[in-house]
Formats: sequence, structure tokens, C-alpha cells
Amino acid sequence: MICLLTFHFTCTYFYTAPDTFNSIKLEIISARYINPFFHQYWALFAPNLPDYNVVIEVSEKEGVWRNISHEILENHYSYRITEKGRLALAFTGIARWATWECAVGRVNEKDPEKYQHILKDLCRGYLRMNPTDDLRIRLTKYDLYSAKEGEFIF
Repeated sequence: MICLLTFHFTCTYFYTAPDTFNSIKLEIISARYINPFFHQYWALFAPNLPDYNVVIEVSEKEGVWRNISHEILENHYSYRITEKGRLALAFTGIARWATWECAVGRVNEKDPEKYQHILKDLCRGYLRMNPTDDLRIRLTKYDLYSAKEGEFIF
């Protein structure tokens, strides 16, 4: 019984440990044991926290890009009862999702147009509130600890 428990917890450790601790052979063995019966969506160690912030910027025609993430949140905080809460939720959700995908390193892995579809839908919502003729929208990553210019993501 002790051997069985030792095997179980060893496989669980190698299944949930970061890739830097695992060999491919141990990962395959633990995945075959854990995956059908004991699989869970968590990891033993959290990834490193990102040292940057992702914001949503808009520009009309060929104008200057401006950060509207902050504007949307401020409008939501000022007028809590209006429909701006949905827009604020959409903006913060997309920015958090992009921040997480940059931290994990999956930004362009499978679907390079993923954020373009999301940003098109976001544009439609933004244009309902602020009608304009020509709107451009993008995600930009800014370093939290310096004043460097942002790195364009999508």
C-alpha cells in the first residue's frame, strides 16, 4: 500500500511540476497514469508574474494612439449604472487574457488572428458609444518598471 501511494504521489508531482524539473520520459509515464483518472487543471508552481501591463489603444485615422483602457474604467467607476460596465469588463478581460498569454509565451502559437477577431468585436462595442469614421485599435505591452515606449502586440 505504501508503494502504491508513493508511486501515486510521485506521478502527481511529475505531472504538475514545471517543465524545467521534468524529463520527457517521466512526464510521459506520469501523464499516462494521471490523465485518465486524476487529471486537474492546475500546476504545482505558479509562473513568474509579468513585469508589464497590456493596454488597449485606439487611434482615429492616422492620429496619435491613446490608451482607452484607463478612460473606459474611469467612466465605469463614475457612472456605475450605465452600460459602460459591460465595455469595461470586455476591455479588462481582453487585456488580462493578453497579459497571461504573453507571460506563458503563447501569443502567436496557434491562431495569429485570434486577437484580431476579438478586437473587431470590441471595436463594434466602442463605436456604439463613440461613433467615428475611421477607428484603429491595438494591444500594446508596457514595462511596469520603466518609461519605455510600448511594444505592439496586435
